[in-house]
Amino acid sequence: MEFNKLKNIYLFWLSRNFNQAFVKPDYVGILLTKRCNLQCKMCDIREHPTKPEEEISFSGVKKVVDEMACWGIRNMTLSGGEPFLRKDFFEIVDYVVRIIPYTAINTNLTVMNEDMALKLTELPKHKFHLEISLDGATAETHDSIRGVRGSFDKIMHNIKLIHAVGRSRGTDIRIGVTSVLMKENLKEVMDIVYLANNLNFVNVSFMPVMADNVNLDVRNNKNIMDGKAIKTLDLVIEELLEFKRKNGL
Repeated sequence: MEFNKLKNIYLFWLSRNFNQAFVKPDYVGILLTKRCNLQCKMCDIREHPTKPEEEISFSGVKKVVDEMACWGIRNMTLSGGEPFLRKDFFEIVDYVVRIIPYTAINTNLTVMNEDMALKLTELPKHKFHLEISLDGATAETHDSIRGVRGSFDKIMHNIKLIHAVGRSRGTDIRIGVTSVLMKENLKEVMDIVYLANNLNFVNVSFMPVMADNVNLDVRNNKNIMDGKAIKTLDLVIEELLEFKRKNGL
């Protein structure tokens, strides 16, 4: 490993442990809103929704993006809440993808229509992807975790819509998926991977449940998974690694 990479790893470790920035970030995320249309059981953001006038403005986003570009930041994430709830979302993302080399848009993909899908096809496809939240390979599991019946079916419909609009425009939208691992969906983890693979997604990411996803300083995750679930998780991780070795996803 190169010396500079090792140095940055060490500086990131120092930064976290001393709560002091000793190195510039390697990517930046902008939380555009705390408004959300779902009621996910592992998320507290819906309990602290923002009003549109309380959210970072378009000019505020531009200021952050311009500064990050000067820092040499190459990767940015736009998230919420649900970022597509912002009326000026496409103004924001159009500016970001012109300035930052690569952007991920975190979305639950339940807020989508043909006009929005069309606007996505107008963005440079190799400079962004949609990172959708999918916590089950079945409607029963996903909807139970996300708290709104029908959300899984909306996601599947909107994936088809986006690809159909993309094909009509001679382009395609890159889509990835992130799943929050918890005991409720451990048995479907591999099925989520198979589903993503069949849908030609560009990546599958997994993240642990956080004790408090509003106050990120709270790191105590005790009792979120019991011992039996942890053993299952170990087996699932082995399956995931083997799938990646064989399939590259």
